[in-house]
Amino acid sequence: MRRGATLAAVAAAALGVLLPLGAPGTTPAGVAAPATSGGTVLEQTLVLDWRGARYDGESRVVGTVPGIGTLTARCRRDGTSLRLAPYDRTRETQMWLAKHEVKGGQQVVAVKTARVYRWATRADDGRGGTGPTAAEGLNQRWPIEDDSTGGYAHGLVSQRPGRRSDAAGVPTPAPTSVSATWTWRSLRSDPDRSSCRVVVRLRTDMTGREAAGRRVVDSARSRWVRLGDDVIRVGRTARLLDRPSSRLTLDWHGVADAADGGSAASAPLGDLGRLRLRCDPPDPADTGDPTADVTLEVPPSARSASVYVEQISGEGAVGDHVETYETGLDPDTGAVGPIALPPNGMLRLYPAVDLGEGSVVAPLVVSSYRVTNDREHPGRNLCEVAVGPWAD
Repeated sequence: MRRGATLAAVAAAALGVLLPLGAPGTTPAGVAAPATSGGTVLEQTLVLDWRGARYDGESRVVGTVPGIGTLTARCRRDGTSLRLAPYDRTRETQMWLAKHEVKGGQQVVAVKTARVYRWATRADDGRGGTGPTAAEGLNQRWPIEDDSTGGYAHGLVSQRPGRRSDAAGVPTPAPTSVSATWTWRSLRSDPDRSSCRVVVRLRTDMTGREAAGRRVVDSARSRWVRLGDDVIRVGRTARLLDRPSSRLTLDWHGVADAADGGSAASAPLGDLGRLRLRCDPPDPADTGDPTADVTLEVPPSARSASVYVEQISGEGAVGDHVETYETGLDPDTGAVGPIALPPNGMLRLYPAVDLGEGSVVAPLVVSSYRVTNDREHPGRNLCEVAVGPWAD
């Protein structure tokens, strides 16, 4: 879609406006479709919608996270959540979410990371770790508040080898992006008038794995139900979209692992160019912070290019924890950036490139975590970065 409309949505999100998810595949009137260039993206939409006596136990819906596991959206009278269940607990699996909601009358945001793992560090003996699943709750307190203030979240699910193992250069599943909205009413005070609606959208780059994507589409199950005067489609729907390939990960566990060539990675972003990640290990001779950034190299034929950036870290008021800015094309390097990666946070990137027919964008979501200050135990330093197609 054209950058101007996209940036308006970014600005609204940065200000904490609770934007609802549109119907799958829709774009605002007068806005061009997203960039297409032969890649394949799997989109799944999970919908929970129940009211009063029609609850009937329809309290969860399960989506597939290709190559990683499943994600379950749950809404019951006693709690709401998104639960990640990877197939393999020996791998480091993460679900990053930036949750936007209203607390105490204030628009707030919180970066949350639900992890499933067996080893916390290289020194871990494997007897600790987490259970087989991890969840992020959507209700703000316990017992659950009777009426929600509404909320939305965006994030990314990714996986790499466990932190006891080398990770540089090891093939990983494509990250899956997550976008969700939720609202409920009268869950405890008036069951007959109670209602809950949760919508989750997942997107995964399946370029080169189209057959697996089609199997997910074929396995999707949904049905139409009547709720009062409305007819609602609930369950899971799925489809394949023509979108630029947009998957990239960069991982290393320990300085020695990074030294073996694991501190840089790149991948094409369709016709828009090439995305490059860099995450340097600490230098014993330098006490400064190592470089960690992302750069977009654009084709020589590009008339113009820029990347709009939204960075989110920590937890609190939106104005204190969300930073937005735009960076343009450097004519000397033919690239946009470098854009700094947060040490423990998320980015939404909106690369916009004009190839002669107006600017088109390929929105991305990035999770970034690194430890580079443990000079006593070099093997415990690490970097884990993932990029996927934003589930807008």
